[in-house]
Amino acid sequence: MKWRFRSIRNRATLVATLLALCACADGGSGSGPGVAQAAPALPAAIAGSCNIAATGNCTEWVGASFKQLTMGRLCASQKGVFSEGVACPVEGRVGTCRRWAGTPSESRFTYYVSFPGYGVKMTPAAIAKDAQDQCVRLMKGQWSSKP
Repeated sequence: MKWRFRSIRNRATLVATLLALCACADGGSGSGPGVAQAAPALPAAIAGSCNIAATGNCTEWVGASFKQLTMGRLCASQKGVFSEGVACPVEGRVGTCRRWAGTPSESRFTYYVSFPGYGVKMTPAAIAKDAQDQCVRLMKGQWSSKP
């Protein structure tokens, strides 16, 4: 049973990582913001979001370089709900990973209490720990656990 749990959890993490890493844009400045750097002010508008209930995460595309058609197709391929100009839901949020802050390729990846999905149950503290590790190590982003 432990192998199956890890397999499902790893699959959900992979889906989450692929969504967050998919630039669907020009790729940013070439170096992620990291944890130690101060984050620039949040942009005024959100290009769109993709909420994937099955995996307990949502991506916001906030950079100016994102194209609606590309975002919509990416979201549909992940069986998510695309919303143009709408932020990810706040309810149930455990934390957010911000990538490419202040660039035309900026995105935010939000984790919820239902992460990693597919029936796997974890405590909010365990989700936050895994999500923070994924954000900082894999996505080279800035982690925020503030709701």
